[in-house]
Formats: sequence, C-alpha cells, structure tokens
Amino acid sequence: MVIGNKSGYIFNGVNKNIIKRGQNENNSLSKINEVQNYKKELENIKIKRNISEALHMATYEEMKRDKNVFVLGEDVGLYGGSYNVTKNLAHLFGFARVLDTPICENAFMGLGIGSSINGLRPIIEGMNLSFLILAFNQISNNACMLRYMCDGQFNIPIVIRGPGGIGKQLGPEHSQRIESYIMSIPGIKIVACSTPFNARGLLKSAIRENNPVLFLEHVLLYNKEEEIPILPYTLPIDKAEVVKKGNDLTIL
Repeated sequence: MVIGNKSGYIFNGVNKNIIKRGQNENNSLSKINEVQNYKKELENIKIKRNISEALHMATYEEMKRDKNVFVLGEDVGLYGGSYNVTKNLAHLFGFARVLDTPICENAFMGLGIGSSINGLRPIIEGMNLSFLILAFNQISNNACMLRYMCDGQFNIPIVIRGPGGIGKQLGPEHSQRIESYIMSIPGIKIVACSTPFNARGLLKSAIRENNPVLFLEHVLLYNKEEEIPILPYTLPIDKAEVVKKGNDLTIL
C-alpha cells in the first residue's frame, strides 16, 4: 500500500520505505529520455537490402502487426516464393497464413477476394504477372466492382503482387507486364516499386489500403541494393515519387 501526504513524501507500507515524490518523477523522466534517445539512434541506423529483401521485410512486418494479413499463391509457403519474397514466413507464421495454392490463378484469386470480404487482408502473389491474365475476370468483375455494386457495405483490401517484365531465361509468356490491361478498370490502384526503399514503404501502405492494389515488381530489379532505415516506415501510394526536380516537362 502506498500513502501520500502533504509534505511531498510517499510512504510505502509494504517495504517500510519513505520515498521523495520528485525522485519517482525524475526516474520516470530519465527512462523516457533514454527511450527517446535510443529511438533517435535507431532512426539513423540503416541496413543494406535488395528489393526482394525489402519486400520480405514489409510482408513480415505487416503480418506481425495485423493477424488478418496472410499470403497465398503458388510456392509461397515451403519454397518461399520464386524470388524469396516469402522465404521462411510459413515457418514463422504457420502454413495457414502462408498458403500454397494449386496452379489455378482464377481459383486462388477468388479465394483471396472472398476472404477479404470477410475481414482478412490477403497478399496474392502471382508467380508471374503474365499468369494473372487467367484471373482477369476475378480481378475485373469481382475485386474491383463488388464494393460499388454493394454500395460500400464491405471493402476488398487485397494486394495482388508479383514479378513481370523481361528477365534472364524467361520466355514470352513469362515476360509480360499487365498494368495496361488493368489500368482502365475503376476501383483498383496500381503501384510500381523501383528501389528497396520505396518497395518496402509502398508495399506496407498497399497492405493497409482498403481497396484492391496491383503491386508491380520488375524481375531485373530484385537484386538492386541500397541502404534503407532499420525502423519500419510507410510511403503514400497515391502520389508519384519525384526523383529529380527540374524546369522541363516530362510525360511518362
């Protein structure tokens, strides 16, 4: 039992000690300052990662932060994904949250959409973006439209991500980019990462988004390295990154 009095002392009836009130306050302030200083030190610490590792960090952090986040796709579990983005996540979170699927893009896209209607936040990995053309009906008529058809009664918080573009030892059917097919569909946001820094921050924001997001990765950029903060961070997905300011007009 702790009893206070007007003299500014606290009498601890259990330990029979008399403690100056200000002493406790000073100790608390000292600990707060230590934590703040430690956080500032962490903010200055950076680690070198490539894009594949940065995407892995983002996925791990969001799965740890939110139990409703899970991953599904071909070889995402035991194998760890074609480019190691989901490596070891099944052992950390269980195979129920890192779900290996059959080779049937239309089916597991529907599974992801249905789970999102019921409150989960799936990250749907296409082993190759070209293969997701097989799930075009699910993406267009279900993922993008259901929220509007049901007058906003529920959201579709899914992230559709995976590799695309021309790469080493990839044939024509493994080298496509599908954003031009998707961009005309209302209700979906399209995000493309280009560096480890923006890959991690953009993917974390995409996972937290309440509407469908198509997250594009390029095969030839997975091994691109740079230093990124050790602490978690997010980047906005509703605006482009200004790499360099200038006086001329650039149209992309």
